[in-house]
Amino acid sequence: MRSIVILFILLCIFSAADAASLVVLSDMSLYDGDYDGGSLHNGSTLDMYGGTIGGLFMFNDFVSPDNVLNLYGGSIASLNISGGELNVFGGSIAYIGAGYGKGVHLYGGSITTMGAAVAPIHVYGYDFQYIDNPGPIGENGGYLTGYWEDNTPFNIRCEDHPGYWSTYYGHVILHEIPEPATLLLLGLGAVMLRRRR
Repeated sequence: MRSIVILFILLCIFSAADAASLVVLSDMSLYDGDYDGGSLHNGSTLDMYGGTIGGLFMFNDFVSPDNVLNLYGGSIASLNISGGELNVFGGSIAYIGAGYGKGVHLYGGSITTMGAAVAPIHVYGYDFQYIDNPGPIGENGGYLTGYWEDNTPFNIRCEDHPGYWSTYYGHVILHEIPEPATLLLLGLGAVMLRRRR
């Protein structure tokens, strides 16, 4: 019985030790790890290739330059941006709240929900469609669908809270990238024109 109690206590201690916070004060790369939360400071850059972060905050303390998060892999449950720049090439983010900062650039990955924004949100892809689908009472929004440059489809819930961030939709900029088949046809046409000469 005594060994079971000691084992239980050790399990509780090591389980509590696994929950850690990630505080980024200088440039770094993250390849793995499980963090319950984190923050970026001091004009730092975080290149994330793997791991999971529960909640991440990007601050701008008005003294240091803006922070940068480049997401290539891994997952973030909630990302709140109060200053800085976000570039998403892969990985997943369940929620992005883009308050202030240089902006958000979405090139790929999986984004479940974008909250209301003041910072510009640039979306790079093709075949964009916006489907209006109001949420709960007092919230409006819809879904932005389309394809990333690599032909992966996306479906992002866009929240808009009237009276809170009423200018949300004016901050989303869609950058239409020609789909690969169109580029292939243009390339073949250029080759054929060159052969004729």
